[in-house]
Amino acid sequence: MAQGPVDHATYLTRQMVAPFTTTAGANGTGTPGWCFPWDVNIHQVVAVVKTAGTTSVNAVFLLAGTSTIAGSTVTQGTSTAQSVGTSGNAAVKVTAGTPVYVKNSADAIGVNFVSFEWNMAPDTGTWLGNE
Repeated sequence: MAQGPVDHATYLTRQMVAPFTTTAGANGTGTPGWCFPWDVNIHQVVAVVKTAGTTSVNAVFLLAGTSTIAGSTVTQGTSTAQSVGTSGNAAVKVTAGTPVYVKNSADAIGVNFVSFEWNMAPDTGTWLGNE
């Protein structure tokens, strides 16, 4: 039987969110943003090339509000359409109510589909379960 956020499946299970398609143009943002009503841990970011970039610096990364989420960058370079890139584990907490966006680096035409893995943060005292 679960004893709270330390061992409850709601906190242990990682979920995927795929709300983003970046916009073409250097430093374009993705729409829409995503916002959680509780603190979450952001883990791996995954990007799939829709339109290949023209430079080696073609990349995407996440923003929490206006701040870059450390470790969330996925560099795609000139990879062809349907190529998949991952960030590795970002392991960053985003506080409740903070919008999460995706942003392009400095490439004029690269477009990516972006998703990220998350779980509810078990160390915030926001346990709402009844078990």
